[in-house]
Amino acid sequence: MTPVFRASPLLAVTLFAIPAAAQSLPGSATAAPAQGVTSAQFIAHHVDHFMAADKDGDGKVSLSELEASGRGKHKVARLFQQMDANHDGFVDRNEAQAYFAQRFQHLDRNGDGVLEPDERHPAKGASARAEPATVGP
Repeated sequence: MTPVFRASPLLAVTLFAIPAAAQSLPGSATAAPAQGVTSAQFIAHHVDHFMAADKDGDGKVSLSELEASGRGKHKVARLFQQMDANHDGFVDRNEAQAYFAQRFQHLDRNGDGVLEPDERHPAKGASARAEPATVGP
């Protein structure tokens, strides 16, 4: 059975961070804003960012480390529960990679393995695709 992804507080953080990820990836400093972000780029960026909360260097992030990283207690508790697949009280690199791979699949609506601008900014893409309004007869 495939786990169903529920919207989480990370969704807002992730959607906010995706454009920054695309801009800070190697070789993308001169890339056009319309360039997509691959699964590998997305996962690597977000896992590295998440694992930066591992302040004691043990290769895993505890809930207290995540809270101390400035992400906010209310937002991280639920996220942490979703990421801690083995429920040991820590999120290691493998769990983070699995979580962000799932997030990428959720965001990659057309399934092409690349997050395009309209997938990174769903509301913006939806309005850009909307039909123009017609005015009276």
